[in-house]
Amino acid sequence: MRILVVHNYYQHKGGEDVVFRQEVEALQQIMPIETLTFQNRKGFAGLLQFALYPWNPFAARKIVRKAKECGADIVHFHNLHYAIGPLAIRHLHKAGFKTIQTLHNHRLLDPSATLFVRNKVFLDTIERVFPWKSVWQKSLDNSLLKTFWTAWTYYIHHKLNTWKMVDRYLVFSQFMKSLILRSPKNIQRSANNCKNE
Repeated sequence: MRILVVHNYYQHKGGEDVVFRQEVEALQQIMPIETLTFQNRKGFAGLLQFALYPWNPFAARKIVRKAKECGADIVHFHNLHYAIGPLAIRHLHKAGFKTIQTLHNHRLLDPSATLFVRNKVFLDTIERVFPWKSVWQKSLDNSLLKTFWTAWTYYIHHKLNTWKMVDRYLVFSQFMKSLILRSPKNIQRSANNCKNE
């Protein structure tokens, strides 16, 4: 089995980067592993990544091309936020690739990603199709624009059933799985295949 592991680095190093690297190093001991990484940028390049977040054909085509070149049986995503975007899932599905996504945070449920806003636990939008309350509270980096654009990105792909195209989600707790199963965001089929890591 050959796995392509895809990851997008934030501007500042974090836990997702560590998990990505540890997974690759562990898997390389037992099977062929290929990687493809992206990086969130600053300045004009970062603005372009942000604008393309809902529909980035450049990143999507690059990932499908790499998956074909290496003969991947599975494409495993870690972070899609901003430089990749969800369109890559659709392109891979159309090309016949199986996909897995590790959910390191709660961004699939709310733009805040942490479910923590203004120093309080924030679950108000879990059962909402569009997280307006999160937008008005500027839950992502205290920015109305960033919060709205992230919410819009996930909403559009909910409507297009993109999240159902992921074959399996990996989560870190039963609590996270229970929140996903409560959500109306069209991921239940794959969410039922959630595996706690």
